[in-house]
Amino acid sequence: MTTELMDAPAVRTRKPRAVKTSVPQATPKDKVTIILSQDVNLRLTVHAAALRIDRSTLVEKLLREHLKRFVLQDRGDRDSVEDRQPDAA
Repeated sequence: MTTELMDAPAVRTRKPRAVKTSVPQATPKDKVTIILSQDVNLRLTVHAAALRIDRSTLVEKLLREHLKRFVLQDRGDRDSVEDRQPDAA
């Protein structure tokens, strides 16, 4: 072997970078208190355990699925009731 190969620096390979997973943005939550009968409380606990989710997640899921009758919508650009002029008759 020649001395040039012996004196040459070793070639370094780059380490692969770890892929960063995106963290989903948490929606703001409110802490509320509800009063349930013992039977309903037990049923909620059992269903949450069977589905392997926490009770809050189960309650939120049930409310989203079953309370769809009323829709809240912001119509910010429309005139408010006070700003409307009554029709001259």
